[in-house]
Amino acid sequence: MNQTILVGTITEKPNFSETSNGNTYATVIMDVKRAYQNPEGVYESDQFQVTLWKNLAEDFKEKLKKGMMIGVKGRLAANNYLNDGKVRYRCDIFAEKVTLLETN
Repeated sequence: MNQTILVGTITEKPNFSETSNGNTYATVIMDVKRAYQNPEGVYESDQFQVTLWKNLAEDFKEKLKKGMMIGVKGRLAANNYLNDGKVRYRCDIFAEKVTLLETN
């Protein structure tokens, strides 16, 4: 089963674009706090780029704003590519469902 759930805050204005064949997509950067505190008592966080495709991107084009807290249910896609003769690996997150948890 390939499933991921993230809850966090949008850190930048979402970027909406179209592919050459007219498919709408959006990239959203989310700041997701970790479940534990560091030795200084601070909750650190991780930032993830999430991609929304087609209808999901179109449905949220006017709704997603910087600073909003959202929940994302999606899947991971592992990709690799050659860079300077070395194989590089990356993991992409593709949203399947987005929930607005609070608005500005």
